[in-house]
Amino acid sequence: MLMVIKALAVLGIELVVSYLGGVLCNKCVLKRDTGLTEDTIIGFFLYQILCQIMTLGCYFTGNSIHVLAYAWIAVGVIISVVSMLVARKKIIPDIKCAKQQFQSCGKWGLGVLLVLLAFSYYVSINGETNADSQYYIGLINTTAATDTLYQYNVYNGYESNSFYIRRALATFECHSAILCQIFDIHALVLARVMRALQNVILTAGAVSLLGRMLFEKSEKRNAKICGLVILFYMLQPIYACNIYTNANFLLHRAYEGKAFTANVILLFVSYLTFRFIGSWKMRDLVAICLVWWGSIAISSSALILVPVLGILIIAPAFVIKLWRKQGRKKCKI
Repeated sequence: MLMVIKALAVLGIELVVSYLGGVLCNKCVLKRDTGLTEDTIIGFFLYQILCQIMTLGCYFTGNSIHVLAYAWIAVGVIISVVSMLVARKKIIPDIKCAKQQFQSCGKWGLGVLLVLLAFSYYVSINGETNADSQYYIGLINTTAATDTLYQYNVYNGYESNSFYIRRALATFECHSAILCQIFDIHALVLARVMRALQNVILTAGAVSLLGRMLFEKSEKRNAKICGLVILFYMLQPIYACNIYTNANFLLHRAYEGKAFTANVILLFVSYLTFRFIGSWKMRDLVAICLVWWGSIAISSSALILVPVLGILIIAPAFVIKLWRKQGRKKCKI
């Protein structure tokens, strides 16, 4: 029970640190107008980028994971402190705004909270035991227990001289192993509790951002956004019957990088792409590229998914924009 409580505490710390990193990135670097939810998700991907760079740096310099853990703590503290100093005028208004929005939802907001609690409990106690789970959780456990990076084959325990090249850039499990070492949590608990709940929460955040865009000019906007989030989660059990659906990943394999790809990344990149189409500003395109980089650290599948998804949405919008522009020129003639 104590380890579960520690995993929940780690989840809270990760969300707070992700928010602070996202605020620093959006406000001070990209100069984008964002809120608490978008900052948190952007920050989550930003930390995956940093972890990927640091993990590969430690591997090629021959350092072990405990060195990486110390470096990770230092980077997290530095970014958080800098964010609170530089962007403190944005942090407090963000929290107040989120509180007001939740209160304005009334019973719908309470409904979202109950749904998220129910699904968080479900994903933490239900999970498939298959080759994938044995690989990913085994990789976290082996990395943390042996204090090495990409050193042992998790299936047979054999030591290897090089890492698995297909997953060379996917350092998500190494990030989880760092957390296991720092907070002394077993890999199974970290994956099934902390990572699975993180997926549920960030997915809900991505859905709410899409709803905010969809109901931008609607009355009772916040209540409708809550209704959309509830509807999204109520549909998950219906569409979880097939192993290739994002619903199946979310309900039974939520801790995997592929589950984050099928849910958080897919939905959030869609939101960022639609936002880019609405503004056609370079900073929104840079945000998409940052998320793409961060998503590669989560799962190698995102290497293809993100650009394909972006092209499928942006290309038709760009063609329509050119067509309208040419039509206006003809009207002037």
